Amino acid sequence: NQLIKSMDDQIEIGWMKGNENMLVMSHFHPLTSLLNVKYVLAAHELSNPQLQYVNTLDGVFIYENLDVAPRAFMAYHVQQEATGEVLETLHDTALNWKHTAIVEASLPLEQKRQLANNPTRSNNRITSDQVVITHYDLHQVDIKVETETAGLLVLGDAYYPGWEATVDGESTTVYK
Repeated sequence: NQLIKSMDDQIEIGWMKGNENMLVMSHFHPLTSLLNVKYVLAAHELSNPQLQYVNTLDGVFIYENLDVAPRAFMAYHVQQEATGEVLETLHDTALNWKHTAIVEASLPLEQKRQLANNPTRSNNRITSDQVVITHYDLHQVDIKVETETAGLLVLGDAYYPGWEATVDGESTTVYK
């Protein structure tokens, strides 16, 4: 955020397009938050309570997404959907994606039971203080999680076939 606020008009817009936390848009959709998009660039002014105006450079309006999801967070409920129905489910305004992970494969019965016993959370905020990315590079992500409640760790990166995951050194399933 400080980088954007301290930029002067000499900075080229092309540089900003390469920033991994920015997306040039004509409108704002709430699911943009789930994709970990912190800054939104627009060709015209946007009016949305989730966006805070930051600056205008070379005719491009820059907004900070105040509701951006952390790159990794815990979801305390899981909903299984067929591959072709995931996007439709994510667009459902009744879904609280901040606490419900949508997966394409079925969870093992024991995990389903553990998640079914979780209390329903009415708070819309994602609590990320128990999830810390300790190492992040092209081939490996290390995440430290401390939680007393059963949940599913959500990583806001694009899914890629062949990913592997471990929990305390033990292999575990990666859900798309």
